[in-house]
Amino acid sequence: MPGQLLLPFMILELGGYGLICGFLAKADIPVIFKLLIGQIGGRVIRAAAVLIAVFLFNNTMSPNTVLSAAVIGLPGIMLQWALVPLIIRGAKGLNQYPN
Repeated sequence: MPGQLLLPFMILELGGYGLICGFLAKADIPVIFKLLIGQIGGRVIRAAAVLIAVFLFNNTMSPNTVLSAAVIGLPGIMLQWALVPLIIRGAKGLNQYPN
């Protein structure tokens, strides 16, 4: 769980994931590329939010927080690379059979 200081930035990042992946839902590209684009876009949104907070609002958070969060989050990102395509494939398989 993120600390209280990071929570607003995490909310923006997760919202970015959902927004970007939602726009890509009907795109004719492999799921892993949709996932990568969504993850990169979410991280860019988070980085922009941190930079805005640091420079406009004189926040004490260091911009290096974005880099350290990315490094700490690597195991979760890799787990998503492995599981999300499998979950999508399984969900598509469920839709092939009529109720």
